[in-house]
Amino acid sequence: MSKATRNLLKSDFAYYPTQKINWFPGHMRKAKRQILSQMRKVDLFVEVRDLRVPFTSHNILLDELIPKDKKRVVVYNKADLANPKMTQKYLKYTREVEKYDCFEMSAKKHIHVDKFISHIKHKVNPRFSTIGNWMMIGGNPNVGKSTIINTLRVKEDNIEHNRKSGARVGAVPCITRSVTGFKVMTNPLTYLIDTPGITQPKILNNEDGLRLCAVGSIRDGIIIEHETTIRYILYQLNNKGVTKYVSFYNLKEPTDDFETFARGARSLHGRMSHHNLEISILKDFREGKLGRITIDEDPETEAERRRQILEEIRLQELEKQD
Repeated sequence: MSKATRNLLKSDFAYYPTQKINWFPGHMRKAKRQILSQMRKVDLFVEVRDLRVPFTSHNILLDELIPKDKKRVVVYNKADLANPKMTQKYLKYTREVEKYDCFEMSAKKHIHVDKFISHIKHKVNPRFSTIGNWMMIGGNPNVGKSTIINTLRVKEDNIEHNRKSGARVGAVPCITRSVTGFKVMTNPLTYLIDTPGITQPKILNNEDGLRLCAVGSIRDGIIIEHETTIRYILYQLNNKGVTKYVSFYNLKEPTDDFETFARGARSLHGRMSHHNLEISILKDFREGKLGRITIDEDPETEAERRRQILEEIRLQELEKQD
């Protein structure tokens, strides 16, 4: 996108919802208790983050649930949908600042999975060899936890694979509703406990909420309208200079006008209801058809933004006490 074109597009997002974006249904509260009860038997916790929102998809609730002495690795999933340069920045930050081993992968496309498998085989030692390694996988809804489990199982020749034996997957959040264990390796014997996706009980602000809505970690239409999410996606595509949507939707040039954007999408998808068109646009974005994008800024910028938000919340709580 040229500088002149970028200057013509809106520099600020004007459609933030007035209500708070929070989503923490009852099954998440139950899952939180189950995770705590199972944590002591686990040798390693695998935290999955979405590389399109690598900072925002780190659920700080997990920092409360995972003991500090528990081994943890971070898997950045959906690498095929994210900006590769930003991916490398986050891998470096996670290793050097957060001090966690971390891996990028696209579990759905079986990309970079072998490096993670090698890590498990060579660096995860079970407390009791007779019962094997026990790991737990967790993170926000729809980051690909169950897909990772099924991909690991497919890579293992000695494990039966079928629809009933694997973890349930889907394109909407919260397919997994309970804590379940799966055998993922036979040498060494390794089990991986799947957990339901859990959001933070209180999402810090609506910027974070919209980012999670954009990538499908908050169920569509529950908190905010589809149109608001799509407007935010269009804003971020333009903001990051990702304009593949222009050719994909047969537009003449980049646009920040929702109606123009929607007409282009309708020209591709054909006659359908407005609701179904919105669903199709969200699907196009989440499948990478509108281009590879990392919505979050670089990790240092995001860390400072989060620090400021937490400080504002702390001051607001102090004012309430007074």
